[in-house]
Amino acid sequence: MRLRIVAASISALLWMTPALAADPDAAATRAVEERALRAQVDQMDAQLRDLADRLHAYQQTHPDDDAGADALRGKIRDVSRDQALLGNRLRELRAQDAGAAPTPPAPPPPPEQASAPPPPAPPSMREAAPPPAPPPPLPGPTLRQAANPAPYLKAAGDAVSMFWYNPNRWIPIGDTSQLVVYNSYDDAYLLRFSQPCPALLTASKISIENFSTRVYAGRSSVEAGDAKCLIVGIHQLYANRLPN
Repeated sequence: MRLRIVAASISALLWMTPALAADPDAAATRAVEERALRAQVDQMDAQLRDLADRLHAYQQTHPDDDAGADALRGKIRDVSRDQALLGNRLRELRAQDAGAAPTPPAPPPPPEQASAPPPPAPPSMREAAPPPAPPPPLPGPTLRQAANPAPYLKAAGDAVSMFWYNPNRWIPIGDTSQLVVYNSYDDAYLLRFSQPCPALLTASKISIENFSTRVYAGRSSVEAGDAKCLIVGIHQLYANRLPN
């Protein structure tokens, strides 16, 4: 039932999009839609955390019931897909706000003079000027800051080749060449990339390639927006050493 309500909300928000362009008070209308979108995204974050906790608990109590676990994973994928749609629309609204700065008024024309009219422009000047180059794309908004890597590196154990992933929360650290992912408050892993992945700071959500929830070093990647960052190392973190 909750997923159907969210889907209906997304359809309503997308239906409003063409009307916003014709609204004379478009900035105020965009602000109202942004607030509604942020509330929906926050609600979906809570849903994802709840579903991840339920999946983790279900796998502990029903280790042989793959069908039940797959049903919960399907709900996680549905909510993540809907959240991505809302996140894309939210970025569009922010880009419109960033490009809505008023243009300065044109200077008044010079007063007419009684002098002779200027000579006609040469043919090369009368040719149509080439269209101006399109503006560069707006960078994505920074949604978070990378955490201090020191406490996480101190809590890191030996390297492992894979781990079971039940998404709960994630924290980019240092120069974004590393990422901490939590399955639960006492089950966390440090992922290393081959190079920094700054898209982690601007993406509203991430996804991690997995094979039946198994994430492998050298095979799986973290996808953040349009970026795809290969995982080259995995270390389990000691929960008693992690920051609160």
